[in-house]
Amino acid sequence: MEARPNMIKRFNKPIFGLLIGIIVPIIAFFIYFIIEHFMYGWGFVDFINRLIEIKSILPPSLCVFADLIPYFIFKKLDYWYAVKGLVFSLVIYTLIFVVLTFMKY
Repeated sequence: MEARPNMIKRFNKPIFGLLIGIIVPIIAFFIYFIIEHFMYGWGFVDFINRLIEIKSILPPSLCVFADLIPYFIFKKLDYWYAVKGLVFSLVIYTLIFVVLTFMKY
């Protein structure tokens, strides 16, 4: 069963991929926080303060790997314009993490 052309045109846009690429790592970060909360009982502010205290950007940067899920979905559906937006969001996250890495020294 093929997708209707309207559905392809509707979601196959770079802005859609950009939004998905920005939102999915944020959701992954909150899932990571929930896991840490149940393991250690920290609140969100304590969790953020711990990340700042140990100067670690590793957990937030690993959350970007969650973008692989929509990447493979978009690739399977041939949403190449959405993939372009998703890759652009990865460039944005990469620049943020590079700046944060150099700021801590």
